Amino acid sequence: MVEEVLKTYVHIRVLKILSSSKEPLTKYQLAKHAATSLTTISKIVEDLSKHGWISRTNYRPVKYLLNRTPAVNRFLEFLSETGYV
Repeated sequence: MVEEVLKTYVHIRVLKILSSSKEPLTKYQLAKHAATSLTTISKIVEDLSKHGWISRTNYRPVKYLLNRTPAVNRFLEFLSETGYV
């Protein structure tokens, strides 16, 4: 599971972006902030959603937000301690 969630640096970047966002973000917004393609973001969103690290809203357009589970919170604490967020 961890290998899929943290597969690439872009996966980590998406988590960082969502953790610092005050509101849910669309795939387009995530791609723009992460400086990557919509195709890449779609795959990353699927990976993170499948493992419960992010969830999607019922709004149109669909937006994504971070699930503040204990595992996610511990990972964000680690990123904070290392100065990444």
